[in-house]
Amino acid sequence: MLSNKIIQKLIQDLKKNSKTEIAVLNSDINLCATTFDIKNISIKCIKNFLDSMAQMQTIEEYNFFKVIDERECKYIVITKDSGQDSYMIGKICVSQMLLMMNTLKEKIDESSFIKNLLLDNISIVDLYNKAKKIGIENDITRVVMIVETFEKKDNESLELIRNIFYEHEKNYITSLDERNIIIIKSLEEGATYDNIEKIANILLDMFNTELMINVKISYGTIFEDIKDLSKSYREAKMSMDIGDLFYTEKSIIGYNTLGIGRLIYHLPENLCRMFIDEVFKDTVPSDFDDEVITTIHKFFENNLNISETARKLYLHRNTLVYRLEKIQKITGLDIKTFDDALTFKLGLMIVNYMKHLKNKR
Repeated sequence: MLSNKIIQKLIQDLKKNSKTEIAVLNSDINLCATTFDIKNISIKCIKNFLDSMAQMQTIEEYNFFKVIDERECKYIVITKDSGQDSYMIGKICVSQMLLMMNTLKEKIDESSFIKNLLLDNISIVDLYNKAKKIGIENDITRVVMIVETFEKKDNESLELIRNIFYEHEKNYITSLDERNIIIIKSLEEGATYDNIEKIANILLDMFNTELMINVKISYGTIFEDIKDLSKSYREAKMSMDIGDLFYTEKSIIGYNTLGIGRLIYHLPENLCRMFIDEVFKDTVPSDFDDEVITTIHKFFENNLNISETARKLYLHRNTLVYRLEKIQKITGLDIKTFDDALTFKLGLMIVNYMKHLKNKR
């Protein structure tokens, strides 16, 4: 059904161009929109018209029209004044409402198809026929992107994305929950992941500058056959989850950049627990104070460079060395060396993953 706001705009535009007064009621005889006071029109008169076989009727100074869709009367249009202009404007209003209703149904069908496709709820047999019927082309290079807002998504966020990604470029925008906006983005032939990163950065900047809100963006792998859309969506969703776990400093995370995080994400819980016990024994990183954790992360960020890490932490070099030696005494790992640093880094990531599994229960 059309919103009352859309109907009101339609009849106001028609009145502006024709000076004809118009009212629209739904099949329950509730007023949807009007440009004049309809209290002089009796409910009985409207009901008699609704129950009749007539599709158009003139009673005194009013013209009555039925908006019939799928053999049912959805709306009643009333124009004031029985003149020829009033009659023509009523017919135009009915025609415009039917056109908008059909457009809305097409969008609903398209949206429903896309959502079922994302969730892998359509068989391969039906997929291509349904896509062709709706007008969604196959064999186009695409990628699924997810924009996660830190607050519930609003109309401004959706409108911003729709303004950036025009429909004529064969892009589709939908959502499956309150915080994630899903973009099925068409790409030029031969597009690379660098192209997708540029698109994601443009989107990120637009949200930061125009709406002043922070978002995270993830994306799956590039595909050319529409049957692989659900796969790209699952990859984008997994990228968002893994990014939240292991790459919290990143605002854009692609499936192709997950690296070791994707490996850990698929490890069995018992194997993770065994690794933690072997590496950290009785002391796990979650037991360290904030100062130690900050030191470790900054040391890794600066590629095990003691001088650069000390400078970034505003510490004397010897103070940093003392902290690193303290960590070695506690864990038995000398993170100044590559092998122990790698083991420690893996340990930190697995500890975070274990917390994630615990919170999911």
